Amino acid sequence: MIKMKNNIAVYGGAFNPPTLWHEKVISGILTSTQVEKIILAPDGYRLDKNYGISQKKRQEILYIFYESLLKKWLNVELETHFLEGHNGRFTDTVSVDKHFQEKLGFAPYHIFGSDVVEWMKNWSGNTHQYIEKKLKKLFVSRPGYSLKLDEIENYMLADIPDLIEISSTVVREMLAVRQDVSHIISPEISNFIQNENILYSS
Repeated sequence: MIKMKNNIAVYGGAFNPPTLWHEKVISGILTSTQVEKIILAPDGYRLDKNYGISQKKRQEILYIFYESLLKKWLNVELETHFLEGHNGRFTDTVSVDKHFQEKLGFAPYHIFGSDVVEWMKNWSGNTHQYIEKKLKKLFVSRPGYSLKLDEIENYMLADIPDLIEISSTVVREMLAVRQDVSHIISPEISNFIQNENILYSS
């Protein structure tokens, strides 16, 4: 196992919406690895994403998620640089890494689910195999996805027990047909989405 320098990891992604899987990943990494602090870095605009709700509502959901993590005494920080669409830039992994290297003064690890490994080489901004070879990665196994790491370097693995697969895509699909999702997202987010705003419904 690689010894971690500067025990901070960045957790980027759409979080659209955040689920109990995201929460379990965060708590699991903080309790079962050398990571002492996780910086949440929600994506802003992305070429491959249509979030399906307004940017304002998405930001409100992510702030609710962040506050719920703090209430559970999880050592997290919310970075809104990309979420708020600074300078009108699209979010990509290389830009996120560059931002945090400048902010922190060192290269942090970035948290990913095992489902993205085979797609990394095709991500925007990935010149000279930077993502596969140089980016520091912390992979979390997702049920149903095997980790094919033959061409991947500079990574660590997090083994989080009892990690049940819950995807944001499934949550959105359930919400689109008005199914209850209160068992797979936090009560605070469920109330905001299903009762206060009726989001993601068709």
